Amino acid sequence: MIRVTLELLSAIDPRRSRVLGIAEISNVRGDRARADYSIRLSKWAPKLEETWKRGEVRGFDRLRLGPWDLLLRGLASLVGERNDLRDLEVDSTWDDDVSGATLEEKLTQEIKTRLEEIRRESLESGNAITDNAGAWTPEQIRNHAQATNCRVHDMIGDLLERLSGNEGRTR
Repeated sequence: MIRVTLELLSAIDPRRSRVLGIAEISNVRGDRARADYSIRLSKWAPKLEETWKRGEVRGFDRLRLGPWDLLLRGLASLVGERNDLRDLEVDSTWDDDVSGATLEEKLTQEIKTRLEEIRRESLESGNAITDNAGAWTPEQIRNHAQATNCRVHDMIGDLLERLSGNEGRTR
């Protein structure tokens, strides 16, 4: 079971802190990839043991989504109709990054980091995506992908071309 406790922490007096509500998420059935969950929201304090709303999330994609996604879907299924979710304004900045980088810059760096990991792994396994002069160009990766029928290398070539601004190139 996943238990999410909504707690008010008093900045003035810690003794005034209190639990406002509890969400409980229980796995009902599923496999490694997908699962169904039951969701229970408690009433507000002091009636935390009583159920306010109960519902479920079906077919949750465990391989692609995480616990915050599960909580969001559970809340949306139970209280979403009370809220016009289209009107929510969300700041999607990453709190742990104060560099001022744009989302595109962050993703580009993440991709470059992952590509470097793939390159190192390929060197260790003997299936190198590099030559003696260094990293292959997107064109070299594409040629390798076509010669070996390797979809992963083909996708990496596409990605590198997009990052370098050569999207208009035909195959």
